[in-house]
Amino acid sequence: MIDITGKLIIEGQVNDFEGNTTQKLNVTDQGAGVYLLRVVNNNEVYTERLVVN
Repeated sequence: MIDITGKLIIEGQVNDFEGNTTQKLNVTDQGAGVYLLRVVNNNEVYTERLVVN
């Protein structure tokens, strides 16, 4: 998870999964705002906007 300035806030890794998987992030310590959630899978990068209230 990256804040709007590009600073890395939370980093994690999931190993050896196939198909769909779920990963929970604890954002209770983060301030309200907009963050970017970036997922890298092999050569593919997915980025989604995450709003914390």
